[in-house]
Amino acid sequence: MRHYPGQGEVMQTTSNVKDREALMAWRQRSLDDQNRAIATLCAAFNQRMAALLTADAAKTAAAVIKKYTTAWDQSLVNTLGDPQEMQQTKRRLRVAAHEALRGELPIYDAVKALQQEYSRDYRAVVAEHPHSAAGDLLVYPWTWTNYLDKPHVLHFQPPFDVTELMPFPTDGPIENNLSATAPTIGWLLNDITWRDNNTFGELYDPNRLAGNDVALGINFQAPQTGFLHVAVSMRNLFNRITVSGTDNFGFSSATVMVYHWVFILVVRGSDRIMSFKSVVSNGWVTPGGGDFYSVFPDIPEGPVWFVADFEDALHSGEQVQILGGCQTIVRGDVSDMDCTATVKLLWQLQNMSVWLT
Repeated sequence: MRHYPGQGEVMQTTSNVKDREALMAWRQRSLDDQNRAIATLCAAFNQRMAALLTADAAKTAAAVIKKYTTAWDQSLVNTLGDPQEMQQTKRRLRVAAHEALRGELPIYDAVKALQQEYSRDYRAVVAEHPHSAAGDLLVYPWTWTNYLDKPHVLHFQPPFDVTELMPFPTDGPIENNLSATAPTIGWLLNDITWRDNNTFGELYDPNRLAGNDVALGINFQAPQTGFLHVAVSMRNLFNRITVSGTDNFGFSSATVMVYHWVFILVVRGSDRIMSFKSVVSNGWVTPGGGDFYSVFPDIPEGPVWFVADFEDALHSGEQVQILGGCQTIVRGDVSDMDCTATVKLLWQLQNMSVWLT
């Protein structure tokens, strides 16, 4: 557990969702199709890159990059503390480094063109292979509360008795994870920092994906046999998403994408069924390199209702876990840059309504 400044509640950092290891494996499998498609794309591009950047060319480029990286480090003695002077110095060194690379390597422009082609195809593959889900959540305004005022609809408010906190994959590049829940008031804090510090000679690093789930919910016993319907009312209390990159003076490029979803999850024996609604889908693309800093637009506060209808019927007396939460995924391909994405969103799960038909 953890106390957060200005928040009187004790935030919880452990999970009690059923079969957590199996749930994590299921999470990772949901991205298998996307991972396979990216691996196939990368294999083809790496062959083409290897044909351009031979061992001798790579050695020449590494020497040029080291020269200008050292010059940047030494310049900090005189420029540190003066952001404008630091920026101007780095811009001069970056231009000089790229002029030197172009002069030393006849294949320089071909490498840059290949990187731009790869960035375009990489983004297309990610868009064409979304991670699997049971279906899209329906979204209704807060006034939809009146529809739920029926005898057969069961309502649950905080405190919630099931909590899930899950980063994935286990070896993902999450540098810092401060995610937590407050079951007593329904708070869901999804707070991660993703980082990729890439150096020359690597077009694709397969360890670029980071995902993180935070959810709250209930242990539910079906009062009758019927098809399950779940509605959760959620409000966004805080959101800040930033993406930044620092040029490392080589064949610099970066494609960093941030996705944030709200979801409803049903854990039923060995089955896990999830429906999503995309809240954030944005990123930063700089095929030509260069330092950058971007702040994503704010998310509307709400509250709104997210609703899921599940196809498989529950049996009378069957016990399941039902959770409402949020998921963040950061995916990027970075070459000769140090890139960071910081994603901090605080949601409140105000109400969960469940009914069977």
